[in-house]
Amino acid sequence: MTIVDALRPYVKRPPRQHADDADAGRCDICGGPLAEHHAHVLRRDPRGVLCGCSPCAALFRDPAASGGRMRTVPDRVLSDARASVPDAQWAALGVPVGLAFFVVDSRTGQCTGHCPSPAGPVEIEIDPAAWDAIAVRLPLVRAMQADVEALLVHRPRSGDTTVLVAPIDACYALTGTVRMHWRGFDGGDEAKRAIDTAVAALRARSAPLTRAPAEGP
Repeated sequence: MTIVDALRPYVKRPPRQHADDADAGRCDICGGPLAEHHAHVLRRDPRGVLCGCSPCAALFRDPAASGGRMRTVPDRVLSDARASVPDAQWAALGVPVGLAFFVVDSRTGQCTGHCPSPAGPVEIEIDPAAWDAIAVRLPLVRAMQADVEALLVHRPRSGDTTVLVAPIDACYALTGTVRMHWRGFDGGDEAKRAIDTAVAALRARSAPLTRAPAEGP
């Protein structure tokens, strides 16, 4: 399953301006031709992920292009071998499961947590003090872009914890993977394998976080 397949439930397509533009190969913003491998643009109000052609994606990389209403989603994934989230800090965030992503709103500076579930992403209100403690601990948080990137944390019951900065569309795609494979009360083995595979794929394409040189002599 590709990221496009997993994203389909979350892609918001506005009404087409022309009847002959009804195919999926058109940009959701300008109606121009859309490449098979294309960028995504986050629309704030109403919130949704749009498919964008190359010119539109280039335009909305500048936050000032639409007053912040639309932002092109970056395709980078960042990792940090030293990143971890201790049990106490995870509990302080109030996340009841081992998979979540956290997004900072550029207008308010507030963080919101999202847990992928068979019903879609479940939003969790995050205590600002708990998030600040995570931000102090993790340089990844300070590196991520508000709105369009998220801190993705996967804490399986067995195995190592994964902490990444990931594009918001990849996080929604992970939610789509959960919805597609979830069975029964706890998801079942198939869902666990699918989540592990998706997170491993993000980790494999990640680039190490570049740290600033230490200050002092």
